[in-house]
Amino acid sequence: LVGSEMCIRDRDQAELYGEKISVAASHLLKMINEILDYTSLELGDLKLEKRSFPIGSLLEKVRDQFSIMAAEKSFAIKVECDGVIAFADYQRCHQILVNLVGNAFKFSKADEIILRAYVTENGFNIEVQDNGCGISQDAQALIFGAFQQLEPQDNRLEGGTGLGLAMCKSLAAAHGAELTVQSSPGAGAKFTVAMPQSAVDPTPLKATA
Repeated sequence: LVGSEMCIRDRDQAELYGEKISVAASHLLKMINEILDYTSLELGDLKLEKRSFPIGSLLEKVRDQFSIMAAEKSFAIKVECDGVIAFADYQRCHQILVNLVGNAFKFSKADEIILRAYVTENGFNIEVQDNGCGISQDAQALIFGAFQQLEPQDNRLEGGTGLGLAMCKSLAAAHGAELTVQSSPGAGAKFTVAMPQSAVDPTPLKATA
């Protein structure tokens, strides 16, 4: 009986170690892929695969993707969207939003995030806004730089390459768009991707989700 208990305990420890190794390997692979992706952007090797899609469905997908984490952290994620039909790279737009929302979860100390899209005179805007701790002016001058991490590692929920916002800015630029931030300490932050008219589908009736 004692031997059986020891075997069970050893098996449980082995499974725990296996899970930790798997998580670490997955995290390392993600970091490597981010670095390779950013290198492609810097070298101009990125090729956009543009197609028509409703921005609203993309915002809802991102909201649903973070729904479990939102429930665990008592976050509210809201979607506000005009009937915008984009002509852009769906996966890259998704990547931008996931990075921005992920940063809000990790660093903003907010309890509400709004995903918003609306038509402008020059195209349309996509916004990720939170009601958290905000970002100082000094920090705003740094956050879009490569390998910039403003928080000490001990205060992070998880590590990273510091490439997230730099990649977002480059991916936006590849679409002819501009990524900016408006924030002040204690007043939350709003990241805006200002997409040009060329990113709007001129024939929305032919667009597919």
